Amino acid sequence: MVVDTLGNPLRLDLTGGEAHDSVQGFNILKSMKLIRKQVLADRAYDTNAIRTFLKEQQAIPMIPGKKNRRVILKYNQDVYKERYLAECSFNKVKELS
Repeated sequence: MVVDTLGNPLRLDLTGGEAHDSVQGFNILKSMKLIRKQVLADRAYDTNAIRTFLKEQQAIPMIPGKKNRRVILKYNQDVYKERYLAECSFNKVKELS
């Protein structure tokens, strides 16, 4: 699910439990215009493919690096804290199902 800055859903893609989040997330991100937008996501979305795409789109990734990355990636932790709005949206969807 992709949400805006207020936590309102923009895109939703339901998949089976075996589908990896980062693959589905990458497909959703590819369908969006992200020029100069901040993209907040958790560590599961720290893939080279997503980071390359965001760079091509001139988007600003607010994604913490996976623990196994050799280079520590910087991101604004204060902005990243706003990701809780996305989590709240996920919980609302789960309650409705």
